[in-house]
Amino acid sequence: MTTVTPAYRPAHPPSEVSAASASPPEAETRRSTAARSEADLIVIVGAGAGALSLAALLSTRVIPSVNPGGFMVITYVMFLVLYGV
Repeated sequence: MTTVTPAYRPAHPPSEVSAASASPPEAETRRSTAARSEADLIVIVGAGAGALSLAALLSTRVIPSVNPGGFMVITYVMFLVLYGV
């Protein structure tokens, strides 16, 4: 058995607005999405400084046998964590 849905009819038909009375749309102000702001730079520098200090703390006190490569890995991971939070 096939059911047929009735055609959609809006409750209130759209009102006709004359072209002469319609005002032109307002121009939107453009924002730059490519440039970094000063706040972004402060967050990046802060995350880098925090990552370096935490990596230094971990490599000297917690894991004293870390080589320079391990120090860089710890620093990078800590930067990603701090920047992401």
